[in-house]
Amino acid sequence: MNESPPRALPPENNQENRLEQSGQDELSPELNSEVEIMDRYQSNRAAAETKLETALKERAYQEKLSHVRESLGLNSDQDSAQKPHEIDTLEAEIVRAQANYPGNWTLLLEERLRDPNMREKFVNSRTEALGSMREGEPGPFDKEKQFRSHYERQLDTYDENIDSVLSRTMIGNASEFGKKPVQAGSGNIGEPGTVFLDAVTREGTPLTTRQKMIIEAHEKGHGVRDFQGSDAIEIRSVLDPDILKQREDMAIAKDPQERFANYLSKPEEIVERMAQLKNYFGFKGNEPFTKKHLDYAKEHYIEDTGLDNTMGHFFAAITPETEDRFLEVMNKYPI
Repeated sequence: MNESPPRALPPENNQENRLEQSGQDELSPELNSEVEIMDRYQSNRAAAETKLETALKERAYQEKLSHVRESLGLNSDQDSAQKPHEIDTLEAEIVRAQANYPGNWTLLLEERLRDPNMREKFVNSRTEALGSMREGEPGPFDKEKQFRSHYERQLDTYDENIDSVLSRTMIGNASEFGKKPVQAGSGNIGEPGTVFLDAVTREGTPLTTRQKMIIEAHEKGHGVRDFQGSDAIEIRSVLDPDILKQREDMAIAKDPQERFANYLSKPEEIVERMAQLKNYFGFKGNEPFTKKHLDYAKEHYIEDTGLDNTMGHFFAAITPETEDRFLEVMNKYPI
């Protein structure tokens, strides 16, 4: 069976009414048989039902979160009078209520990126790192990303890049992109991101629609940020490299192909897993990420999402020695 070529489709977070689009698309000329017409109908209907299901889950999530806040009296004047242990309990309740956000994670990413405070973090962190990058214009044998002009362009085109990356999503089987299904997707700075239709977990189980949405948000994050200067060094410091190497050695003993330490140490991969955590807790703006969020995610994230794109190794490498730096970076950068 011949594989179809990669396709670019609007992402789920498109501001247009995708439910209406999916039901009213004109049939393409090539849909010239009853089987093809029925396949398109079933596909459009499934897309509409998925969108409705997601909307209902979103409403239930927001109602649950609102109910928890009201029942705990967090909006009352008594907040400041709570004892320390009571405040601690209330904060833990909120973290639990925020966890396992059921809506569209790409939409959350977009909302955060367009938040004025996050934009300010982007400008500040990029400006801070400029001094560590090479000046002038790159030559034919230079790496362009090592030069200040790489970040300066990002500062000048922040909104345009977000619009471009979020305007569409590439889809296709992994082999069409020279990848393996277990890699789930791919992304790079300035690109809209790709999600593999045949993506599978490490155990070989096909990814669910929700898990593919998680991958989509991850890959789109790569499209809007990379780290090439002093910022890369700071971000790498949030994980313990010795722990990663130890876990890799144990994994290689079982499977010689299981190598992840260098990959997971890349600042871009660290940041996009941080972004997965913000999405998991439904962050839409500049909300602070706390130790309670981290502790809860370590215990529940993988089980709740059913997706371990090396998140287990990631959590293990956040040690008591690196934890403070992790939280600092999480709240400093536009994640």
